[in-house]
Amino acid sequence: MWCEKGFFLVETIVLGIIMVAVISVFAVYQVTGEMRFDIENHITATFLAQKQLAMIEASPTILQETTSLSWLDREETMPLKRNGQDFYIDTLVSDTEAAKLKKVKIYVHWTIKNSEKRIFLQRLVPCYE
Repeated sequence: MWCEKGFFLVETIVLGIIMVAVISVFAVYQVTGEMRFDIENHITATFLAQKQLAMIEASPTILQETTSLSWLDREETMPLKRNGQDFYIDTLVSDTEAAKLKKVKIYVHWTIKNSEKRIFLQRLVPCYE
């Protein structure tokens, strides 16, 4: 009588295909999780830059004699903690050819895995006396 020992070739191939499929699903899940985290940070940084710009536009007299501004929301201090991440904001103000306009550049930066990420928002803001 003939006795079976081990696996057939077909069983081994099917098991290999199942293992590759499971590993692929976990890899895709990990990559999408990292992408989601990165996108959340970009959205948060954009929101912070827009908030800073809105506060500047609400009181344009602060642009008269300055070349840089700190975070204008007095209720919070640097670094701004959002989503478990520290965000830093730098605001630079420069003159333009038009006398009543100032160029405002708002940089938001944060660090992920020893890599610095940065976005900036730039706009011309009317400057009243």
